[in-house]
Amino acid sequence: MRWRVRVALRGVAVLLLVAAMVIAALRIPTYNKEAAWAAAGYARPPELTSWTWFGVPLAAAAMAVALLLLARFAIAVLVPVPKPGCPGCGYDLSNPTSERCPECGLVIGALPPNDSA
Repeated sequence: MRWRVRVALRGVAVLLLVAAMVIAALRIPTYNKEAAWAAAGYARPPELTSWTWFGVPLAAAAMAVALLLLARFAIAVLVPVPKPGCPGCGYDLSNPTSERCPECGLVIGALPPNDSA
């Protein structure tokens, strides 16, 4: 499940980056042509910080980068990893101390070897 969420988040980020590049690639060649910006309703060339001209691709690229940077945190929030628990009572067995559950006494199985010795 975690890999599906990771692939989906990365796919959305890649689509946002591609969309930003396509929009920018379509707008940049017409930036210095008077007919193009006059037809868009500008009396002079739009500023680089203009939302309608360059802001949309910049916002899409920023969202894609943020999604890529926050993907690990988002996966941890969206798909929590369950803690190992006793099948009988659900007691948290993250740090088992014996082959039996300390809560209900159910035999869990052999403990993993301890490598600290």
